[in-house]
Formats: sequence, C-alpha cells, structure tokens
Amino acid sequence: MKGLDVLLLYMLQQLNGERTVSSCYHILTGRKSTQAIQDAELFGFSAFYGLLQDLSRHDYDRTVSGLSVAGYLSRQEKDRFLVTKAARSGLKQQLTNLRFFERAFKWKQTGRTMQDIRRFWGRFQLLGQVISYYLAGAGRYQPAISDMHIQTWVKSFWKGIKDKHHFAREWVHSLTQHLSEFDDDLLAHLLLDRLSGYKVAGYTYKQLEHRYGIPEVFVRIYTLQAAATLYMLSQKRSTLFTRLTEENLREEAGLMQSALETYRLLRRGHTLEEIANLRGLKQSTIEDHVIDIAIHNPDFDYRHFISDDVMKAVRQVSKRLQTKRIRPIKEHLPDDISYFQIRLALVKGEEHETGEPQGNDELRGGKG
Repeated sequence: MKGLDVLLLYMLQQLNGERTVSSCYHILTGRKSTQAIQDAELFGFSAFYGLLQDLSRHDYDRTVSGLSVAGYLSRQEKDRFLVTKAARSGLKQQLTNLRFFERAFKWKQTGRTMQDIRRFWGRFQLLGQVISYYLAGAGRYQPAISDMHIQTWVKSFWKGIKDKHHFAREWVHSLTQHLSEFDDDLLAHLLLDRLSGYKVAGYTYKQLEHRYGIPEVFVRIYTLQAAATLYMLSQKRSTLFTRLTEENLREEAGLMQSALETYRLLRRGHTLEEIANLRGLKQSTIEDHVIDIAIHNPDFDYRHFISDDVMKAVRQVSKRLQTKRIRPIKEHLPDDISYFQIRLALVKGEEHETGEPQGNDELRGGKG
C-alpha cells in the first residue's frame, strides 16, 4: 500500500463510520471550517491537519475507490466507510514497521498545540537560513519559508540581536547539543535534512522518501514530530531556541477572525447570549467559536462552561458507547447537559488521555 493508503485507513479506522469519508479529505487539506478543525482535534488528527494541502479531490476519491475495490473498505450509509477485518492486520503491520505510534504523537508531550509547533518550526527553519547567509556574507536569497507572518517575525527578531556572531555560535552549539539528545535518529536526520542555508538546499519530502524508504506522507508527519522534539529539548535546557516562541503562544494564535472577535468579547466579561446579540449571530455559532478557542489556546479557561463532573460524565458515556457522535451520547446523559457541553468535553477531554486517539488498542496489538 502507498503511504496515503495507510494513513487514510488509519484515519477511517479511528472515525469508525462516525464521519463521512470527506471528513478526512478536509482535514488533510486543511479546510478552514469549524467542522474540519474540531474533527481534527476530536479524533486525534491535529498532526495531519493541512498535511496535504495540494491533494486534489480527484486523487483522494481515486485512493478511496482503490481501497474499496481492494477489499480494504466497506461502504456504509451516507458515504461512510469502515475498515474491513481483512485490512486491519495489514494496517497494523504497516504502522508497526513505520514505528507510527512511537513517532506520530510526540507533539502531545509538549503541552502545546500543533499550530504552535508548526509556527516554531517555521521560525526555526527561516532563522537558521538567515544565520547561514549572514555568516557567509551573502545578503540576497529566496526565503525557505513563504509565510509572511513568520518572515516578519524573523526579520524583527534578527534585527534586534546586537551581537549576531555570538548568537550564531550559540545557535550552532545548541543545535548540535539537541541533536545529540534525540532518542530517535530518524527524527534527528529529518530535522537536519530539511534545513536550508548558504549553498545548501534542504531536501524535499519526496527526496527524503527515497533517502529513508519512508512514504512521503509519513515523512511530513515525522518532520513535525522532530520539530516537537526540538521544542521539548529547548524548553528542558532553556536554550536560545526558547526565544522562538516569543509572542508565539499568544492567546489569539490560530483563530479565524470571527472566533477571534468572540474571544475578545468573552475576555470583556460578556456571556454567550450577550455576544450572540451584540454580533447578530446565533448562539450556536458563538458556541462553535468557544470550541475553536478551546482547541487553539491550551490556557483557555473552558471550565467556566463545564464542570469537572459533567466532563467526567460525558467522557464515561463516550467510552462506554465507543462513540464520539453527539446525539447518542446526549441520549444517555441528564437533560440539563447541553450539546455544547458534550462537544467541549469531547474536545478537551483528550488532553487527559495518553495523546493517542481512541481505538488504537487493536492497531497497537492490545485487545480490541
């Protein structure tokens, strides 16, 4: 099976028919929608969100069709698929060979969101390139990172460094130290191979696929996990890389404009009902915004909207029914627990888990 085949089977196995096959496509391509963002968080797919932004719907549908024809998927009602029993053994072996469960969820250990790690990684790559060209005395080059927000931040950061030669030496020393502390050689190599500098072009994901014999889609996932490992080590050692998070983990990072406006009103003390009236929106839309805020800001005090007892009750019912679908969970809870609270409990409850989505036991070799 190809890399996308394996990842898609894994994602559909986790969804267990609770979402349509389109859900995976929207997550992988990074669709800017409340549903896609919340599904990525709810089912443990944050590391995959926006992973394949150039993936066409035609190629995606062809992949799904191929898996179905091969007997790996069985179609349910309303374009929902289940992974067949015959496919599970092969999927488990593929993921084991790729050391997927050891590598794909390291970012969870940072206590930060995947958005934070992506931003940290972008800044790290671009600043490393700036340092390389500075030491070479070359001033004109194509930035390795096209994100204008990252470019603006790095430009301002670099301008504020007085002793640039000293900073560059410390940068090399810290990077060398951290790479020696990686407990996974592949992640260390992926991180280093992606860096660009003076007369040095970082490897493309396709080149790394051939270099290490790992499917490109997993190279992409593991490179982000390498960045998460670097982040953790920098926090542990308090090295200069920690400065790459300055103004990085601000409360508003990652929010879409409408959710951001709701957040600003929340911080002024307005209730959800008041915000809905002020903005001329349905309260359910404001509740969607709160879910987004809770996803993107780990420090957001969501317990204002839900008690520990309600959180626990929702999680217990979800586990007992083996579902994350809101309606069946609601049917097994007291009437005073709202749909909004159920959604919030499912999204934030994951942070108390191991960092791996429900349903991994069978794939990992435990009891299904």
